[in-house]
Amino acid sequence: MLLSMMLLAGCGGSSGSSSGGEPVDPYGLTVAWGQVPQEVVVGWHDREGAEHYELLLAREPLEDPEHYASYEGGELIMDAESPVTLQLAPGTWYFRVAAVADEVDFPISDEVSLFNPLGGLNDTGITFCVDDDNADVECSDEQVSALPGQDGHSGRDADSSLIKLGAGAAGFDYTPICHSGDAAGEGDCPLDPLPGADDNDWACTRDNVTGLVWELKTDDPEHLRYAGHRYTWYSNDLPEHDGEVGHIGDDKDCVGLTHCNTQAYVRGVNETGLCGARDWRLPEANELAGILNLDTTQPAIDDQAFDATGATSWAGTPDFPLSTSNPYAWVTEFSGGAVATERTSSRFAVRLVRADSAPTARCPATPTHDFDVAHETATHVPTGLMWQRCPEGTVMNAAGDACDGQGEEDIRHVWQGALQHAEDQGFAGHSDWRVPNRKELQSILEYCDRPRLNTAVFPELSEIGDLAFWSSSPTVPWSNISNRSWPVSFQGGWSYSAGRDFERLLRLVRDVD
Repeated sequence: MLLSMMLLAGCGGSSGSSSGGEPVDPYGLTVAWGQVPQEVVVGWHDREGAEHYELLLAREPLEDPEHYASYEGGELIMDAESPVTLQLAPGTWYFRVAAVADEVDFPISDEVSLFNPLGGLNDTGITFCVDDDNADVECSDEQVSALPGQDGHSGRDADSSLIKLGAGAAGFDYTPICHSGDAAGEGDCPLDPLPGADDNDWACTRDNVTGLVWELKTDDPEHLRYAGHRYTWYSNDLPEHDGEVGHIGDDKDCVGLTHCNTQAYVRGVNETGLCGARDWRLPEANELAGILNLDTTQPAIDDQAFDATGATSWAGTPDFPLSTSNPYAWVTEFSGGAVATERTSSRFAVRLVRADSAPTARCPATPTHDFDVAHETATHVPTGLMWQRCPEGTVMNAAGDACDGQGEEDIRHVWQGALQHAEDQGFAGHSDWRVPNRKELQSILEYCDRPRLNTAVFPELSEIGDLAFWSSSPTVPWSNISNRSWPVSFQGGWSYSAGRDFERLLRLVRDVD
């Protein structure tokens, strides 16, 4: 049966029923992000009597599905079988599905939409380089030749031809979202909305790289989402722990607004609703660190996309192994950019997040199935980065389960030496290895145990001791502190500023072709 014929019974989409009195949308149509950038997976339930299914998609709402081809990106997939995996351009896509049979007029499903992000990691925001006198210079300057392969040389931040869906500093790409849930320029949301609490005011910010939508704070002290409110960290429903974890605080219901805990705040926002959604949550540690702009301080965040606050903010990630007697949880410090743990009885800010697809898993954050593991290398499929499984100066043993040479003294480097060592390093048939930036290093942190690595992919380094690895990211001089860069500790999980003359380990990375 032709699509135009079978649509006649259900072209209204959200109303009507089949001859058996069933609701219009028993399909259970779902859309989710796939495992790799720009991949979308569409699924639905089978319908009794259906001979096959037809899937419609477009970059505009499919209000008149019979004329799907008139919409931007309009397409009809005949004989579709659930689930369907598609490679789609970034942006918002709309989907409907219909069952087809010769003897039955099935209605078409309700419409489901999904924002398809650009994919991958946010870059650090760092656009400067340093020379051997530790002065900040342009990355194209000849003075930088002694420190090659710095953060500012590569990535989205260094791409002058970068095309954005929205706007943002350096490689960041953000779109304002109105309280109604519409993106800027869509529906009744203005193209350039102003912050506020009304439906068509700017209340959230969507990260077009990751697809995450972030809460925007208000400047009203009487408002639930006031930027000045602070919270203790608390959760009594962690799947990894049987019992209460954290500090419940003085006010369990946010009635007084200023003294409630993180769990109560999440509940309060979801009861009220924000930007058309009620599935807000605390961000995981790497999600929160992902919006850091390390090119600036006070605050280390894009203040054109977020309310300008340098407040330390709670992540939803508790410090593992979990403890009920002396619990800690992860924070990101938005004044200077550090990531660390703090006692749950401390009071810090909160910035909630949500996603159109499944949230990042807390534990494990880097499951083995996310990696394509070879003998010497491991490719992290979600980020498209290929990693050395063993640190520089050690080699993988024949069995592929241990790094030999851990006791050697020359496996550590000062920051300049690490950059120079990586410049001409050939390994595993590739010659384009480099020192990873800070966010790339953080992307393979595993918060569930110590050391903070998936040891099935990256063998345990029990003989090395201090597991701090250099990143290629220099630190912005601030508070009279200079000549420093960002290492990441795979023992504790922290990201902190350290002097460039300290010796750290080195694990190289490359972009998959």
